[in-house]
Amino acid sequence: MTTSNEERIAQLIQRLVDPSELVREQATAELQGFGAPSVQQLLEAAYDFKGKSHKVDHEDADLDEPNLDDVRLSEFQLLVLGVENCKQIISKVGPPAIPSLIKSLHDDRLQSYAADALGKMGRHTVTHLLQELKSDDPKVREMVLRAFYDIKGEAGNAIPQVLNCLNDVNVRVKCEAIDASVAISKSDEVLDRIKSLIADPEPVVRQAVLINLRMFEDRAMTAFEDIVTCLDEIEDYEEAALTLAVIGRPALFAIPHLIQAMRHEDTSHHEKICDALLAIGHESLWPVIATLEDPNEAVRLGAQNALRYFSLFGPFQFELVNDLLQRLESPNWHDQVLACKALGAIGERAKDAVPYLIDLSQTSAPKVRDAAIEAIKTIRRWSADN
Repeated sequence: MTTSNEERIAQLIQRLVDPSELVREQATAELQGFGAPSVQQLLEAAYDFKGKSHKVDHEDADLDEPNLDDVRLSEFQLLVLGVENCKQIISKVGPPAIPSLIKSLHDDRLQSYAADALGKMGRHTVTHLLQELKSDDPKVREMVLRAFYDIKGEAGNAIPQVLNCLNDVNVRVKCEAIDASVAISKSDEVLDRIKSLIADPEPVVRQAVLINLRMFEDRAMTAFEDIVTCLDEIEDYEEAALTLAVIGRPALFAIPHLIQAMRHEDTSHHEKICDALLAIGHESLWPVIATLEDPNEAVRLGAQNALRYFSLFGPFQFELVNDLLQRLESPNWHDQVLACKALGAIGERAKDAVPYLIDLSQTSAPKVRDAAIEAIKTIRRWSADN
């Protein structure tokens, strides 16, 4: 390639971040005409634009993508757009770009951009990537697996080698292998292999397994006992709950385990547990209500939050109060007490139950009377606050 061509490519690349949309479009069209000789410079430019975007002073730092509806783009948005334009042009070069991209997999600065482009080219890159999967450099193996993830089913003949990477000593490579194997195939073989890692000593590996088990939907029930065990781990219980939510009703026997998972001091993920209980169905309702008397205060609080969540979302939100009103009429005083506590936990959405609770507050059974009075106070307090 002549120096003049290199210079011209460099000039056009700088125009990819020009404020004028017309200038950017013209530069893109001309760069596409250069084909493979422009790939290395485009990779370098993507890296450069990304670095500059981290340094500029901008008001829209929380934007992942530029807002193309705006007539004028900020410097930050133009740099982000420049990165995307470079990647798009490379992907349109097609197979002739593969040699440059494979070489760039070994460059720490450029390898993520190269992997992204190779993944977008699909089946044409599989043979080349399999060769690179033999690299002694774990970062190269990681990037290759990331490309296979993007290629998905077209990389079917790479499954044996990808599954072998599940035994890699490098944790990041192992996680990428989990993602890539499931993206390529949802076969029973893949399911069995990733299930075997659910007890891995590394939390990030266990979480990658839990996330990918969701792709198998109810077939993930074959790992039910291991998923439930993950509810006991503070690092894993959110992902385990989300996986059980995807499984849904077949995960019926997970209800007591999900409820007990609310004992974790980190309550920020209780919503995920509630989602799992809702997905399992109506059978989860009374076990949650019974937990209002759990000796563990954190579990009791979790049950209260779950009932409020049930009253706002899910398939039985409109039936919940009516079900509890029926329980108030139970001949069993303990059922009545639990129904009162549940109505109190629901708060202002249970305000229609107040007249029934007032009637109960005049009963001769002390425990029922006290529970009804407390529920009335709680519902009125919630209503006043809202």
